[in-house]
Amino acid sequence: IVAALNVIITLGILSSELQAMGIILNGIAGLPIKIGAIVGGIVGMLYIVIGGMKQSAYLNMLNMVIFYLSFVLAAIFIATKLPGGNYETIQNYYVTTGQETMLSFTGGKGFIWAVGMPSFLSAFFCHATGQSMIQTCASAKSEKTLRRVALFVAPLNTLIGAFSCTLALTAKSLPAYRDLDAKVYTVKMLIDMLPPWLITMMLVAFIAALLSTVAGFTMAAATSLTTDFVRDLFCPRMSSKGLVMTNRLLILVVLVVGICFAQFLPPVLMLFAWLYSFGIPVFFIYLGGLWWK
Repeated sequence: IVAALNVIITLGILSSELQAMGIILNGIAGLPIKIGAIVGGIVGMLYIVIGGMKQSAYLNMLNMVIFYLSFVLAAIFIATKLPGGNYETIQNYYVTTGQETMLSFTGGKGFIWAVGMPSFLSAFFCHATGQSMIQTCASAKSEKTLRRVALFVAPLNTLIGAFSCTLALTAKSLPAYRDLDAKVYTVKMLIDMLPPWLITMMLVAFIAALLSTVAGFTMAAATSLTTDFVRDLFCPRMSSKGLVMTNRLLILVVLVVGICFAQFLPPVLMLFAWLYSFGIPVFFIYLGGLWWK
């Protein structure tokens, strides 16, 4: 049960990553998001086959540094393009239009209980039992290493999230972008307002990070299907060579399914809330399995 639900969650997250790839390609080349998701899936397949997971892990660390730095620089450069050289006009827009809650850290009491708390709880339980997260943690040298990484990455991700929200709120307030699809207006603003060297650095790092994530979730779903279903349920005596071939075939199947899901272009926030809700019962089933005798 845990393996089946984890595969569903992983496929859903994979589809959102491919959708994000489509959004980036839409901003760069004007491709429709659905076509961009297909292109992203094909490139993701090549990335896994040619690069491999070890190369993806090392590249992901480099991407993190470049991507985070580019977000900070983007927020600074966008501010210089606004009246007064700061975000005061953006703040005034939300105040004068009665959207002060958009500027609040909590988003207002209603938002906290309707969106914030469910998202926090579902993400907590889902990540605690997610196949991709467990595979990553299992490869660490020790528990001490995991603690050090968490203490460094958690505050850093929170800070970068604040810069991301600032950029999105800015794009939503500007007349040239506010009427565009919510999926693309931030990317369009960044492409139009940032200097070429910075937007190139940001988009290249973003695409590379997406490819690494696509590779991770694809491998997680394919590995789970290979070991937990094909081998354990149907072919318990399958050779190592057979497992490798089956895993490679299922990588292709998982990517095709992810591309198909991405064609429906579901709202990302609703998609993740729905997917992560599966993790709540999985968490308790998983705990029961750990102490099952």
